[in-house]
Amino acid sequence: MSISIQVKQIFADFGRRYDITAKEETYENGDFCFFYGQQCGLQEKVWMCFDNIDEISFGVGKFFGSSVFPCPDALRDFEEKVDGIISGRNRIRYGWFKSVLEKPDGKKWKIVAKYYGSAWNGVRFRIFTNSPD
Repeated sequence: MSISIQVKQIFADFGRRYDITAKEETYENGDFCFFYGQQCGLQEKVWMCFDNIDEISFGVGKFFGSSVFPCPDALRDFEEKVDGIISGRNRIRYGWFKSVLEKPDGKKWKIVAKYYGSAWNGVRFRIFTNSPD
């Protein structure tokens, strides 16, 4: 199975697993994106794209974005991060032009990804945790 078919199946599996609907776009060069808009079970937009032959980029709302590569080596890392976001296990702390994706580590939170962007998210950190129910 080609890597692009494998990635497309993973992107679509999030929709089946959490009963959410995506808009899929495929581009002339073969790159593709899935856009999961706000809906029951998803409180912020989540997008994920496969491009540059072996790179996955993804984001949540206007306050977090990240990428993993090379595929297929990075697929497990990507799937764990996005599944954690959609399921509500992971959280995103954001504000002051940066955000961090965190997963539980015992009674603490461990940073698993960082994002620095130009979007202004307020003067203090906020926390986003999806509630899929």
